[in-house]
Amino acid sequence: MLKGVNMLVEEVVLGHLQYLENVQRFLEGGPRPALSSPEDCLLGRWIGGEGKDKYGQAPWFGELVERHKAFHNLTEEAVRLQERGESEEAAKRMNEAYGLFARIEHILLEIPA
Repeated sequence: MLKGVNMLVEEVVLGHLQYLENVQRFLEGGPRPALSSPEDCLLGRWIGGEGKDKYGQAPWFGELVERHKAFHNLTEEAVRLQERGESEEAAKRMNEAYGLFARIEHILLEIPA
């Protein structure tokens, strides 16, 4: 897994869950969330550095990279759709993002120490 393996996985999972909750709150009428690119969050920095160096050739690594990028793209798209008043489409993107989050979490929990 990552860093002090369990600790970083926990940080990544909790951080992305909070990110999802912030976007969801926005879709429900709350404040606009701060969005980040897939490269700027904790997992993105790990992917681009230590993760790539240590696991870049592992079969699951490419899937993690792609799903993580798609996760951030979907949440950003959900916010843009909501801002345009397209609530149903925004909700669909969030459902997709929650599905990606579950798969990302699963991949992270399977990373060998």
